[in-house]
Amino acid sequence: EMESIYLLLILASLVIGISSSLIGSFVVLQKKSLLGDVVSHAILPGILLAFLLSSSRHQWSVFTGALIAGWLAIAHFETILKQTKLKSDAALAIVLSTYFSLGLVIYSIMQSSNSINSAGLSTFIYGQLIGVNSIDLITFSILLILLFVFFFFRYRFVVANAFQEEYMKVKGFKTNRHQLIFDSLLVLIIAMGVQAVGVILMSALLIVPFVSARFFGFNIKKTLLIAVSISVFSTTFGCLISFNLDQMPTGPWIIIFLSLSFFVSFLLKSVLKK
Repeated sequence: EMESIYLLLILASLVIGISSSLIGSFVVLQKKSLLGDVVSHAILPGILLAFLLSSSRHQWSVFTGALIAGWLAIAHFETILKQTKLKSDAALAIVLSTYFSLGLVIYSIMQSSNSINSAGLSTFIYGQLIGVNSIDLITFSILLILLFVFFFFRYRFVVANAFQEEYMKVKGFKTNRHQLIFDSLLVLIIAMGVQAVGVILMSALLIVPFVSARFFGFNIKKTLLIAVSISVFSTTFGCLISFNLDQMPTGPWIIIFLSLSFFVSFLLKSVLKK
């Protein structure tokens, strides 16, 4: 029984590590690193409201709530940029703080209400993958397959759009439809990842693997491979340590391993340059 739980935990961490590092790499390439942070905080009220309406932590209700809240957050961010003279960092700060505050208010109300079973909801804030079951793993795997399919058919477009978005628009490519699919996958993968590391640390799971891999100076494909490897290593070992220590959240351990990977990559680059 214990061995099957270990296997389930490792497989879930592998799927989350691969998914988050892949999509996060292109978030970095698009120079939208802060957007991942905003979405990870913004989906909290969506997840909690979905839990309230469905009275369950079923993955599809979690993903639906996250998707709606994530889309709204991105739409609000883009509206602020278009309708005001604010720069992107200010717009991101406004959206992030508004949605996350709303999520914390809803969370507090749910905790103080005796009629609502709020057990396990803290995992979305701090991260705890130990509660994942086989149905959750199947859902995570389906999402990873969708991501692979998207990148398989649209890889060259994704890379070109990351480096030359304005040029693509001038040439008449339908970048809006592509961006909608990309943003939707980003929101869903963040909703999956927050169950491992929590909303507060999710942006690190997206950004740090690719940033660490870039130190080696390889081309995009090799850098993606290194980023995925770093993420898989960090999520797997972080989950295993968390699993063996009572009441220890998964998120902080995963991010500690990611941070170590970053510093090791930085040191290796420094040594190789000499």
